[in-house]
Amino acid sequence: MDKKIIAKAEASAIGGKPEIFAYHNENESKKIAILSSRNRPQNGVITFATIGLFEVDFGLTSNSKNLRFELIGSCDKMIEMFPNMIATAAFNLMESKNCSYGFVATNVISGYLIDTDMKHFYLMNPFLWENLKTISFDETFVTWLMCVPISDLELKFLEQNGSDALENEFEKNDIDVFNIYRKSIF
Repeated sequence: MDKKIIAKAEASAIGGKPEIFAYHNENESKKIAILSSRNRPQNGVITFATIGLFEVDFGLTSNSKNLRFELIGSCDKMIEMFPNMIATAAFNLMESKNCSYGFVATNVISGYLIDTDMKHFYLMNPFLWENLKTISFDETFVTWLMCVPISDLELKFLEQNGSDALENEFEKNDIDVFNIYRKSIF
C-alpha cells in the first residue's frame, strides 16, 4: 500500500488545488498527513482528508481482505482548527485501534471549541464525494469515513437508536454538515 496512491485518489475525488501538510500529536509520537482543498465540495468550505490512517489495523475485514480507513470532512473556511480536529480524531483512532462506520470520535471538537453544541465526530459514508471510491490492494481495502460534527444529545440518540435512525434524523432535519456551530437537532 502506498500513501501516494491514497493522496492521488483523494486529490482526484476532491478536486481543486490540494495541498498536503503534516500534523503531529502533542508529544510528537504520531503523525498524519492531511490533504486540504479550498472551496470543495462548495464555495466557502475546505475539505480535509487524512493520508496514513490506513496503516492502522483495526481488525476488520471485508470479502477476506483487511479493511482500513481514511477520514474526510469539510467545514466553513473560517474554522481554522478543523484540520487539527481531523488529525486529533485520527490520532485517537490510532491509539484506541477502534474505528468503523457509525463510530464516534468523542470530544474531538470540544477539545478545540467550547462555544458550540457540536462536541464529537460521527463517522459515516462520505456521500459528498461521489468519486471517492474504495481502493483495493492485494490484501487490503482502503475506504473513507466522513467526519460529521454531532452534539452530546445526538450521541445519546445514536447510542439508544443506532446509526440508521441518527442518519434519518440528519436527513429529516437537513443538517448543515459544514457548520460546526449548528444547533443540535435534539
